[in-house]
Amino acid sequence: MNSFRAIEERSGSHHWLRFYFLFSLVCAFSIEAGFSEQVSLTPLWTVNTKTFLESAPTVADLDGDGVDEILVAGREEMIALSGSGEELWRWRTRGRFMTYPSILRTGESDSLIYAADTSKLLSCLNSKGEEVWTADLEAGSSWSAPVVCDLDSDGRMDLVQTDESGSVSVFDALTGEKKWSAKVEGKPVSPAVGDLDEDGRDEIVVSTSEGMLSALSAHGEMLWTRKIGGTWETWAGSAPVMFRDSRGRGLVAFGTSDERVVCVDENGETIWSHPTRGSVAATLSVGDIDLDGRADVFLITQTGVVHRYAEDGQPLWEIDMQGRTLGAGALIDLDGEGALEYVLCTQDGHLMVLNADGENLFDYRFENRTINITPTFGELDPSTPGLEMAITGGETGKVFCFATSAPRGTVPQWGSYRGNVKKTGAWFDLKVGEKKVSMVLEDPSLELHTCDKPVRFLISNPDPGASPLQASAGCLRPDGDRQSVITS
Repeated sequence: MNSFRAIEERSGSHHWLRFYFLFSLVCAFSIEAGFSEQVSLTPLWTVNTKTFLESAPTVADLDGDGVDEILVAGREEMIALSGSGEELWRWRTRGRFMTYPSILRTGESDSLIYAADTSKLLSCLNSKGEEVWTADLEAGSSWSAPVVCDLDSDGRMDLVQTDESGSVSVFDALTGEKKWSAKVEGKPVSPAVGDLDEDGRDEIVVSTSEGMLSALSAHGEMLWTRKIGGTWETWAGSAPVMFRDSRGRGLVAFGTSDERVVCVDENGETIWSHPTRGSVAATLSVGDIDLDGRADVFLITQTGVVHRYAEDGQPLWEIDMQGRTLGAGALIDLDGEGALEYVLCTQDGHLMVLNADGENLFDYRFENRTINITPTFGELDPSTPGLEMAITGGETGKVFCFATSAPRGTVPQWGSYRGNVKKTGAWFDLKVGEKKVSMVLEDPSLELHTCDKPVRFLISNPDPGASPLQASAGCLRPDGDRQSVITS
């Protein structure tokens, strides 16, 4: 006999709902959740840069004229395009670029652009593509973006760059003067930089090819190091991300080569961990997609499965896209309706837009690969009412521009490969004060796919009113039969 029953418990603003399932079921739940309408993305232009593009574009207003430009790192050249796709300049490096450029605005009409190549060369260019300074690293750098930050809050901007010797080096971002260098075990990928413990100084967290995760202070002292997984090549290394949860804790999340996602606190102690369907090579994305005042963690595995987790580790959903990716998804209100969407590209040229419930709102197939791509957004065309989206096209060398319905001024929560143009890999903008009604599993470790034991949800209403709150949970049995329960 297949059945379930519900038991309700009330305590203050919390409403408990317990379900008992007699068979293994797949369950979903919601609280008067509306579904977003399908989004619209309109192709505007395509430009062939005639080079190999294996990293995502960076979009920013380089010259302070109010209109964004596009930066792409070709195989051996840094290329700047106008918002209409016109080539503004290209600068040739000494080796090969396997990176994502970062940007520092230095005045009303200028910016500094940073990138390292495989020949040990770290370069700083101005907004016109002119060389400002260069520095030699101890080894070449691959898949490690430079990070622009102010490590010790002294008002002088710093630049953090790793290389394949295991060096983590910090330079004066304006002059290129080397401040310090420290060593970690293995080849690091892009570091995450931010103030985890809120002491006024940033920490640097890096993962390496030896399966190590290390944290350094603003002055280069080793704070802690942990063995986090198996070994990998730099192209297959998941760079860590930092975020702050609704309790104010600074956390670090990362994926591993042995098919796990792990979240640690500021001291490197594991908070939660889950298996993933495939190893994780791409960096993660962090934001608050449903605006409930609780952070969300997104990752995409090498087998093409998208996972979404709550800040406490609760698995929320997973979607098999049937296409691997090495790039993070973006988080942005793409249609201007107040809800956020998750925008991603697969290696084989599949562009998708998902809403907070994991529903597919948009599906587009390029005729070429889109390698290591995070869709990137900016105000590229003054004649359109919204933001534009830039995507690069792998071996074809093409750059694609789409018009979106995101209003001008929209700020993505996660808007580039490492979250922002400074490539910090950190998101500390959670709006806890705007907390909404939430419905979460009491036991975050419970797998949603095999609920063969009692399942209890905690419904929290931070601002209860006179109107009753209605909650629902649905179950899908293996034979396709759906069952649901509603309570208020």
